[in-house]
Amino acid sequence: THVTRVSGRLGLTANTDAEKIEQDLMPLIPKKEWTNFSHRLIAHGRTICVARKPKCAQCALNDLCPSAEEPPE
Repeated sequence: THVTRVSGRLGLTANTDAEKIEQDLMPLIPKKEWTNFSHRLIAHGRTICVARKPKCAQCALNDLCPSAEEPPE
């Protein structure tokens, strides 16, 4: 899913199980923001951090992302 892919690429979790990912993310995000954060991860995964060809050059998180691809030279 988008949450699995994006949170993994951002280095927020190494897990692939949804419940374990949730447990990893919960301490990082204020409780009142959990739903909003989840929706944002999904939207980001659909538009920028897509599965096959992530659009790293367009990503606002590029500088923070350990998985960001370097632009071709």
